[in-house]
Amino acid sequence: MLDPSETSNQPTNPLRPPEREHLFISYAWEDGALAEWLTLKLTAEGHRVWCDRYKILGGERWPEDIDEAIKTQTFRMLHLLSKNSLHKENPSKERQLALTICKQRSEDFLIPLNMDGTPPLELPWQLADITYIPFHNWANGLSQLLKKLTSLGRPRPIADGGRSFAIETFLPKRVLLQQQDTVQSNCLPFLHIPSVVRRYLLSRPLSEAECEFAFERWAHYKINDERFLAFSPPTDALPADVTVTEDGGASWEDVSDIDRVPPLNVVSSLLKKSLIVKCLQKGLKRDQKSGVIYFPDGLIERNRLKYRGYKGRLTRVDVIGDRKALKARSHLGFVFSLRQDDANGFKVLIRIVLQLVDENNQPFEPKVALRKRKRITKNWWNHQWLSRHIAIRSFLSNGSSHIVIGEAESSRVILSATPITGKLAASIDESFLQPIRATLVKRQKISLDEVADFDLDSESE
Repeated sequence: MLDPSETSNQPTNPLRPPEREHLFISYAWEDGALAEWLTLKLTAEGHRVWCDRYKILGGERWPEDIDEAIKTQTFRMLHLLSKNSLHKENPSKERQLALTICKQRSEDFLIPLNMDGTPPLELPWQLADITYIPFHNWANGLSQLLKKLTSLGRPRPIADGGRSFAIETFLPKRVLLQQQDTVQSNCLPFLHIPSVVRRYLLSRPLSEAECEFAFERWAHYKINDERFLAFSPPTDALPADVTVTEDGGASWEDVSDIDRVPPLNVVSSLLKKSLIVKCLQKGLKRDQKSGVIYFPDGLIERNRLKYRGYKGRLTRVDVIGDRKALKARSHLGFVFSLRQDDANGFKVLIRIVLQLVDENNQPFEPKVALRKRKRITKNWWNHQWLSRHIAIRSFLSNGSSHIVIGEAESSRVILSATPITGKLAASIDESFLQPIRATLVKRQKISLDEVADFDLDSESE
């Protein structure tokens, strides 16, 4: 906001000292997520906030002389205390200046927010006598901070417009265009599901290895060791010495149970397993622990998947990426789940998940893999996620509009390769977001090595 003296009809008094009504947020760049969140929350509460992640917030400009602004216009400094900020140059300088002001004015000018539980013994000795606010839980920390500011007689110069400023900063009005936009989901509807679930009897139980072999080749629902339900017989999925006998079946939409199992449970399981079999038949691999289905090395030429992009032109995406900084290799993969409702039937929800392996081609532990996935995908925008969804659908459907599973027409499962879409009354002005994206990428200090491997979906004829 502009200073009230700038908009008043009264002449400005050059001798009048500026009001100390700002909150200054000091932080290390690694803690920028909390700095942004806190800036918006405090702005919504009516505070004028200085945070360099927002050069202009509600008309508030970043000061040219930071030291002078801290000394003369800042009500309190909020210092995001963490292992990241303890030894960084700028946060350390700002913290030291605030400590000096504390001593000169004999007031709680510095309010440390301990965001990562840094133990007191690791804090600078100057902070030994200053009570910090624990901020490992952001909501609880904000509540305590607001109580602290209230007890100090906090100024709220933009109480009437703070919420609007915060909202407009998060999503400025000019980013929206008043024209319809089509939104693609990651859900695919089934176009045909076999009407009959058949019962098959085996002449003997299967060993563990034989069960795994059958799982990869035959979509079935196991009732017991010798009784199975399926849409079709187990062609080439069982040992030669196992005799299979078809023992009737049921129209799953017309019965209340099939061998005491709800028919929707049976069908949902068979549809999911049918998709797994389809993926494995196409040469994809499946991680047994996580269930991630992924592209193995060498399945497609140069590990580059070609497809028709959302602009209708031929493009490609790398399915394998060497992540040198993470000492890992990433494989493009996905998981899917079944959804069902009475009105629209069954559908598949597909979620992109990178399969990560170490230098010895072994999967990482789940927590380690999740952390590395986040580092790789944190800078993916909507078009990058969408491109990979389209590429996977194109691969499974051989570039057609349908994904067909099964040979015989009566037992065939057909899944649409076209996702469920919706219409929005407004659309986003992508040209407006372009410089914002460039700023974010620069701010996060992304190296070419981190983004190049999975950013090869530029379209080419």
